[in-house]
Amino acid sequence: MSCRPLILSLLLSLACASSSFAGDKEKSEKAEKAPAVSSTESMKLLDLVQTKDYKAVWASIFKGEYSPPLWVLHYDAESTGMTEVTAADGKTFSIGSMCKASDCANDRLLVAFSADHKKGWALEITVPTGLGADGVAHPKKYASLRWYNQPDPATKKVIMSYLEKDPGWK
Repeated sequence: MSCRPLILSLLLSLACASSSFAGDKEKSEKAEKAPAVSSTESMKLLDLVQTKDYKAVWASIFKGEYSPPLWVLHYDAESTGMTEVTAADGKTFSIGSMCKASDCANDRLLVAFSADHKKGWALEITVPTGLGADGVAHPKKYASLRWYNQPDPATKKVIMSYLEKDPGWK
């Protein structure tokens, strides 16, 4: 019998009980046809996922997943503010990113929430260390991507479009 689901549950419970990440509020860049500013846009992703309205959906993103990064589960991260993005089909998402506190260049997580905050998905981006200048200049070339909570193709496209707008993603 595997202990991994139990350990993951315990880690998520501990992570949810930990204190909020403190930091300055950052303004987020709005997508071109974005709707009016919502209350979540002024919050950083790390703070948002620890609120009572988002704890359950945050936990659902990683439920049943094999070995999510511990830096994510322990909130050992830095994060951005949330951005409202409207997909081509009119669906609205709140998207934000976080990165491993000690290694933002190599470990990132993009997170998208549905407009009703009942569903969430994530994309883990890992760039191997030790690649030198080319790895820093062209992380896209070396990155491995891992999806969480099985986003449909349209949701993947929204998250990837958000990533492609990042000037460091070359």
